[in-house]
Amino acid sequence: MDSLLKLMIELFGEQHQLILAMEECSELTKEISKYLRGEDNKNNIIEEAADVLIMIRYLQLILNISDEDLNQMIEFKLNRTTERYKKGE
Repeated sequence: MDSLLKLMIELFGEQHQLILAMEECSELTKEISKYLRGEDNKNNIIEEAADVLIMIRYLQLILNISDEDLNQMIEFKLNRTTERYKKGE
C-alpha cells in the first residue's frame, strides 16, 4: 500500500495530499453530524472513516511519522484521558 501512496504523492504533490487530508476530515465530520441528526448513514461514515485513515497514512509518509510514534501518542492521549477521568476533570 505504501508504494501506491508514495506514487500518488509523487504524481500530485505533498501540498495536494495535505489539502485532501483536510477535505476528508471535513467529509467525515459532515457524515457524523448527519448521523447525530438521525440519518441512517452508517455506510457513508465507514467510507469517510476509511478515507481519513488513508489520509493519515499519507500524513505519516509526508511528515515521516512512524507507526511507533503514532501509537505512542495514541497511548499517551488515552492514558491522559483516563487520568483526567479518574480525577473528575
